[in-house]
Amino acid sequence: PDECELVDNDCNTNTVPDDCDIATGTSADCNSNGVPDECDPDCNTNGVPDECDIAAGTSEDCQPNGVPDECDIAGGTSQDCQSNGVPDECDVVLGHNCCETGHGAGCSNPDIEACVCAEDRYCCQTEWDENCVDEVISLACGTCGPFSDDCNDNVIPDECELTDNDCNANGVPDDCDVDPTDPDGNGLVSEDCNTNGVPDECECDFDGDGLIDDCDPDIDDDGVLNGNDVCDYTPLGTAVDLEGRPVGDIDKDCDTDLADYALFQDGFTGPLP
Repeated sequence: PDECELVDNDCNTNTVPDDCDIATGTSADCNSNGVPDECDPDCNTNGVPDECDIAAGTSEDCQPNGVPDECDIAGGTSQDCQSNGVPDECDVVLGHNCCETGHGAGCSNPDIEACVCAEDRYCCQTEWDENCVDEVISLACGTCGPFSDDCNDNVIPDECELTDNDCNANGVPDDCDVDPTDPDGNGLVSEDCNTNGVPDECECDFDGDGLIDDCDPDIDDDGVLNGNDVCDYTPLGTAVDLEGRPVGDIDKDCDTDLADYALFQDGFTGPLP
């Protein structure tokens, strides 16, 4: 009797064995796993099991982890910093992009690599060339972009790291601008003489000589080195004494103003009391 077959076999509690629900069409079983669809995981509550959403292309599963991307994002398993519906880890490509040449044999996505190389061993044994890139699509092994750059390989798209981190407004995070390996591949590397992660062109260069103040032995270019200069930021072109103090700075406050003139008028010639 059916009532004797319900233990662990009536997931929808309708007093009908699951296999009978499926056999009679009362319940669908889109993935043929013997479980009525209404009992399979359905994270986006669209009435379709997640596995079938992914198989039909209704939902993307870029990782792939068997969970629709929109559920990874909603559940916090994945971040989506630019709100484009694609998990950040899929927006970026670490290592050798399977859709680019020039990196030797193989590529960084093991599923795409295995799929392509099953048909074209050259791609994994010798060089991932233009044919291999074309086969990513032609063999239905994966998709090609659009991808976001991730110059520092931290799985966060570069465009999401620019706030307070792109001082020269070139669209590249500062830490990648100063990396001598040029990870962003733009052919430009910024100097970072004080190794603080900020491109030198964004830091103060008081005398405009191309050396930022932190690295300039004579910040105000007055001919007196910083270690001996009691007035580091004397206005450019000001005549100074051997201590770097402006000539006429009687009150020794590193400038010449009316107070100095008043002292001069009073005939003051010695140190202040």
